[in-house]
Amino acid sequence: MAFSRYLISLIILCICSPAVVAQIEFEPGYYISNTGNRMEGLIKNQGWKKNPVVFQFKTNEQATPQNIGILDASEFEITGQLKYVRAAVPVDQSTDSRTQLSISMVPEFEPDTVFLKVLVEGEATLFEMETEVNKRYYFQLRGAEITPLEFKKFLISSTEVRSQKTYTEIRTNKTYQQQIRNSLNCSNINQDEIEKLEYKKRELVAVFKQFNECVNSEYIVYQGKEAKRFNISIGPRFYRSTLEVTGSAERDFADFGSQSALTFDIEAEAFLPFNNNQWSLIVGFTPQKFAQTVTTEHGTISFDHSSLNVPVGVRFNKYLTPQTRWYLQSAFILTMFSETDIQYDFRNGANDTVSKPGISFAAGFIYNDLINAQFEFEPRRQLFALATTFETAYQTAALSVSYRLPF
Repeated sequence: MAFSRYLISLIILCICSPAVVAQIEFEPGYYISNTGNRMEGLIKNQGWKKNPVVFQFKTNEQATPQNIGILDASEFEITGQLKYVRAAVPVDQSTDSRTQLSISMVPEFEPDTVFLKVLVEGEATLFEMETEVNKRYYFQLRGAEITPLEFKKFLISSTEVRSQKTYTEIRTNKTYQQQIRNSLNCSNINQDEIEKLEYKKRELVAVFKQFNECVNSEYIVYQGKEAKRFNISIGPRFYRSTLEVTGSAERDFADFGSQSALTFDIEAEAFLPFNNNQWSLIVGFTPQKFAQTVTTEHGTISFDHSSLNVPVGVRFNKYLTPQTRWYLQSAFILTMFSETDIQYDFRNGANDTVSKPGISFAAGFIYNDLINAQFEFEPRRQLFALATTFETAYQTAALSVSYRLPF
């Protein structure tokens, strides 16, 4: 189909377009060398979920990027967004996974040199460290030693006297609350509220801001880019489908040709919280229908299919600007309210209310975070799930233009 050839060309264009990536990945910043020199330039913003050990730096747009490791820089910053400082600190190796908790309440500290992410910088500074097994916070008061805010989940076992049954429950070491009570002592911080303070980024950032304001300290809160979280869009979808059906006998074969239709679909997109919104999950709701009658040498054959398709998939985004992007996606297509009917005037037909799942591939372009133009292709698909006598080769190519709903 011409549509599918065009779609493949568009996918190749997205993959092979380095300019699309280059303009958004490197952003103004600096790093401090081991000799104390401040090196201004551009840093590749990878939206690190876990704390990095290396980053890419170049002096200008035309320069060749170089890898700067943790032994080469004492700190680096993407201006106004992210800042990391090198520190030799104890790193807790204990896991937060409920199925792998230990019976010890003591953190499993091991010394390491890491890049700590700065969350709040002032007289009281708050840092974040995320590893494969946990997320922990550190603090520094008035330039003193960087200290971990201690927190750990652990297991305890108890035995009921009467039944002699042993029960296991999860407890939490909340030493961080006492550390904050002792260190961030100021009039505008309610010490009773510290007992309710959870070991969460938002709550810890809030109390460190309170303290810096209370002592009249200038401070910076590093929040990164404003993170996208969720989009909903709606718009028209033009699709063209082709269908062939085979049965248990040669006379059951029918080529129903192609059919075009216009419908509306709805799509929801949720961004994953890492890599600068490069990855997102999508789910859509797309009505689809195919109805056709053909006459063969054996007689007349009628086919009628209708369903609400629900594609659930993943999208990879390549940004041209913060609001404009190309993307590639693949999806698993589920169906709701499906009905497929085939009738022959020379033999028994079949009716099925279940369709087999399918897959789809798409490439698209989103302009100004509002308009989404997409080409989509669904390979050959079996529409009958229960009526196994018949096989269908149903494929679709579609063009849709949707508008993001403001909210």
